[in-house]
Amino acid sequence: EYEEKKYVIAYASRTLSTAERNYGATEREALAIVLATKHFRPYLEGNKIYVRSDCKALEWMRTAKDVTGRLAQWAMKLSAYQIEEIKYRPRKLNTNADSLSRNPLPDDIVNQHEVSTIETAVNLWQNTNILKDIKEEQQADPKLKQIIDFLETKPTTDSNDKRNPHILVNGLLYKIKNSNMYYNQRIIGEKHLLVIPKAMQNKLLEWAHDHPTAGHGGQQKTLFRLITRVYWESMRKDVFNYISACQLCQQFKYNNAPTASPMQLHSVNEPWHTIGMDIMGPFPTTARQKRFLLVIVD
Repeated sequence: EYEEKKYVIAYASRTLSTAERNYGATEREALAIVLATKHFRPYLEGNKIYVRSDCKALEWMRTAKDVTGRLAQWAMKLSAYQIEEIKYRPRKLNTNADSLSRNPLPDDIVNQHEVSTIETAVNLWQNTNILKDIKEEQQADPKLKQIIDFLETKPTTDSNDKRNPHILVNGLLYKIKNSNMYYNQRIIGEKHLLVIPKAMQNKLLEWAHDHPTAGHGGQQKTLFRLITRVYWESMRKDVFNYISACQLCQQFKYNNAPTASPMQLHSVNEPWHTIGMDIMGPFPTTARQKRFLLVIVD
C-alpha cells in the first residue's frame, strides 16, 4: 500500500500435480495459501498477514482445532506466520486474483512452444537468399569445388562410396548423413546436410547463436541447431570457440563452474605430521568474555 493505494508487487502460480487435482475445492484453496506463504516468505516474515479468498470455507482454517491429515500439516506450516485474518471476499470483488485462475495452461505447452521455435529457427535460412549465397561460395571454395566437379563429371547414386559421401541437388552440395544407406537424389531433408563453405560458416554461427529465436543458447543447443541441417568439418570446435568469445554471454550469463580451488591430499606418515590452524569468529561473547575459537586440525 502506497499513498492509500494498493499495488501488486508480485505474482506467483503453478499448475496442480496429478494428486493435487483430486483435492476438494477447500483443500485447493488452502494449498494456494501454503504455496503463497512459501513463495513470498521474504515479504511475509515479521509482518501481519491478511488473506483474502473467494472460498468462504477457509475462514475456519486459522482457528480450527480438530483438523487432521494434510490440513493439519498445512495449519502447522501456516502457524509460523503472523496470519491475522483469513477473510472471505466474493468473487466479483476478487477479480484481481480470480481472473488469473480462469484458464490454467499445462506445463508442456511451454516445451512445445520452445520446440516449435527451434524448428522455425532451424528452417529459417531455407526461405531466404542465403541458399543462393551458399551455392556461390561453394563454387568459390577450392576444396568444395573439387568435390562438385567430381560429382558433375562422374555422378553416382551409390552412397556406399565412402570416398565421396556427397550429393548434388539443384547445384548445392550436400553431405549424406548416413553413408551406409541409399538415398534418392530427390529426397532432401534430415538425411542430407547442406555443406557450408568456409566463408559462410561465421554467418551460420551468428544465426544459430545470436538470432532472436536462438536466444544465445549454450554449446549443445547451438550445435543442435546446426548439426541437424548443415555440415562442415570443424563445426564442434567452431561452435565452442564462437560461444566462448561471445561478449553478451560473458557479460550476462551466470557461470556455474565452481570457483574454489581443487583440494589436494597430502601424504601423511605419522600423527602430528601436518597441523592446520585457523581462528573462527567473532562469536557472541561468553560469560568469560571469549569471542574467538582457535581451531587446530591434525
